[in-house]
Amino acid sequence: MFRYRRLSNSPQGGDMNFGQTVGGNAQIGATAAENWTATANGCYVTISATAAGGIARTAAVQINVPTADSQTSLLGILTNRAGVNTLQPVTMGAINSGGTGFRALVVPN
Repeated sequence: MFRYRRLSNSPQGGDMNFGQTVGGNAQIGATAAENWTATANGCYVTISATAAGGIARTAAVQINVPTADSQTSLLGILTNRAGVNTLQPVTMGAINSGGTGFRALVVPN
């Protein structure tokens, strides 16, 4: 099943749901990151999924556009540490941190 829904309380977002349940077992959503105006339309995308054997959908990846020089896309990934799921930011490492000519992508410990 696939369903698109525009958020009823805001023209600034919507989601696509996939799966067998009413709300969907997986979701791709777009959300306003700021109050939209004629010159400011920032938003971010979240991809959510349900773990095998689970029933609750959880944000697994979030992508924002970089706003500062030398910044990567503001990417967050879901990590499971000691049974606790949290969305962690992925940042760009220092010059050559991924080997000569490369930067590593870094997730906090």
